[in-house]
Amino acid sequence: MTKRIALFWLALTVVGGTFSGAAVSGAPDDHIISQQSRTYMGNTTPPAPNEVWISDQAVLMSSGRTTVLLRFDLGKRYYLNPIQKRYYEELLEGQDASASAAPERIQEVGWNYVPDYDWILQDTEEERVIDGRASRRLILKGEADYAQEVRDFWISRDVPIDLDRYYRLLSKRELRGRLLTIYEKTPLLRQGFILESRTTTEHPIAPTMIWTNKVIKLERAEPPAGIYDIPPDLQKVNTLRELFAR
Repeated sequence: MTKRIALFWLALTVVGGTFSGAAVSGAPDDHIISQQSRTYMGNTTPPAPNEVWISDQAVLMSSGRTTVLLRFDLGKRYYLNPIQKRYYEELLEGQDASASAAPERIQEVGWNYVPDYDWILQDTEEERVIDGRASRRLILKGEADYAQEVRDFWISRDVPIDLDRYYRLLSKRELRGRLLTIYEKTPLLRQGFILESRTTTEHPIAPTMIWTNKVIKLERAEPPAGIYDIPPDLQKVNTLRELFAR
């Protein structure tokens, strides 16, 4: 399971691997729908929808094929495969990636190499209106041993969601080192929301990969009943490998 997927929590009672009880949030939650595509080896995938629901105690992230559920009240992360009716659970460790072990050298880890980028922030001072929201363009450039990454963001504060909660429960979880410092010291990154992005990664042992993402719906809404529950027809598996086994 990739790190990107891992980026997707009231008290409910665990009953035979499923949850029962009241909804996690009685107030409107944050609801985000975006479209993401990937370009790899000259091929670009059609834009695919990604949906996120956020409450104070839970986050749900769904791409259709895979759903990730973060339950902060239970201290667990759940991976759901709704098509094959399976789910896997694990402990939700730490509150952000800054507690992760130091990255290893590519010569030692091969395909498991995760670059430790040295990041530089560029404020282009470019501004534009996206779907009626004023936004500003920031670029993050990362350099590492045998690897490069450029994150091109259009960011706005003119959004209806709880930006502090979004940063605390989602954005901050993937940050560490210099990147975390940059976010904490840059008001627009810390207190803004990315409406559009383009991430270009030059990995040392794989072709260039480009991810684009555009938010198409952003609102506060009452979540569907049971949205943060494990559906009762899903069967628990013991490993991530089993989750998508044929």
